[in-house]
Amino acid sequence: MLKRFEDFVGIISSIYKNIQKVKKNKMKEFGLSGNHVMSLFYLSRNAEGLTAAQLCQLISVDKAATSRVLAELLEKGYVYYPELEGGKKYRTTVMLTEKGKKVTEEFDGIICSVVQEIGGNLSEEERDNMYHALDLISNNLEKMANSQ
Repeated sequence: MLKRFEDFVGIISSIYKNIQKVKKNKMKEFGLSGNHVMSLFYLSRNAEGLTAAQLCQLISVDKAATSRVLAELLEKGYVYYPELEGGKKYRTTVMLTEKGKKVTEEFDGIICSVVQEIGGNLSEEERDNMYHALDLISNNLEKMANSQ
């Protein structure tokens, strides 16, 4: 069991670190970080926009980091706030600008090519089994973490 634990944690940690490196390297030319990319990614999938609180949950970072990311994306012209509710950006919907939409289309191409390259030697069945197993493990870990 201890060897299985060691292998699992090592593999997951390695995957996470390498995902961060790939995001960093692929986004250098855009002057964006991984959190910028993930925020833009989720905003592109939600045409009606998202609040900072929703982005916090989706990209798994705290309020302060999300606020910084959104301020930087606003400054770069990738996002805007259609209406401010009492001046509080955290509770207000943020949306992509046309520039933001254009750059996320470029990201989509990059993401697809990376996913194809790293998973190209997996069959569909292997890929489905992997995602199913990881989802079960993630759900079990979340239950355990929240019960303590």
